[in-house]
Amino acid sequence: NLDVSVERLQAIDKGKYTQIPYVVKTNSEENMKAAFSSLLKLDHNIALRKAVVKTDSETGESQSVFYISVFEHKGD
Repeated sequence: NLDVSVERLQAIDKGKYTQIPYVVKTNSEENMKAAFSSLLKLDHNIALRKAVVKTDSETGESQSVFYISVFEHKGD
């Protein structure tokens, strides 16, 4: 069970394919690795658009936010 928040944004029609943007948030490196491992199992092209990783200097806790696009060929 991953402690990951995933928000799917409105799909964008790109002609022969559809671009589906996602915002993925997690609060640990282990969850981040597990989330990316799950994404890599998809049979689609994936682009990492932006990554923001913050670590609290006092507690050492980290928070990661990834802006990802999944590209699906129409008809899949």
